[in-house]
Amino acid sequence: MSYFIIDLHFSIFIGLFFILSILGCIIDRRRNKNYFKERCILITCFIFYILMFIKFAILPIWIFIDAEMLREMNISLNNYIQIVPFRTIIKTIEIGTWKLQLLGNILLILPIPIFIELFKGKKLSLKETIFLGFKLTISIELIQGLINLLTRYPNKVVDVDDIILNILGVIIAHFILKILDKFKFYQSFKQSSITQ
Repeated sequence: MSYFIIDLHFSIFIGLFFILSILGCIIDRRRNKNYFKERCILITCFIFYILMFIKFAILPIWIFIDAEMLREMNISLNNYIQIVPFRTIIKTIEIGTWKLQLLGNILLILPIPIFIELFKGKKLSLKETIFLGFKLTISIELIQGLINLLTRYPNKVVDVDDIILNILGVIIAHFILKILDKFKFYQSFKQSSITQ
């Protein structure tokens, strides 16, 4: 075999999800005297989110053992980096793959501000939310770029449009939290999930 692929296949995903969820809830229950089932639900959701994040933002990673095969592919730098704002967005709308590309990138880090509020009880301002989104998305793109450099293969394209859409996602999360704060069920869930 001249290459292999690192990926999170369904059976591995499910196995990791159950093991990490059980461990996470056990550890959290031991650390917190006033334990609530809401925290276990939250931990389970967070683990599911992290595994989905790894599955879609980082994996799969193609590693070529045969350097000759990699050279024959003649991959240019354009396959690694896209720095023209809105080029990918426009292209995906034109070819009809916008649902996966655009919505996927909007949803990618959207849950992070929500998890921060539910776990820590910390309400982020819009400015803090945007800055958090910027830091997270730059980190993701750097990791993707580093993987590309190490494997010498464009596993994920480092794309300025991903940054734009990821930041849009956390801005949407900020306003979702503002709306949710008006509902009693959310306030009580939040209160019980952050109680230590």
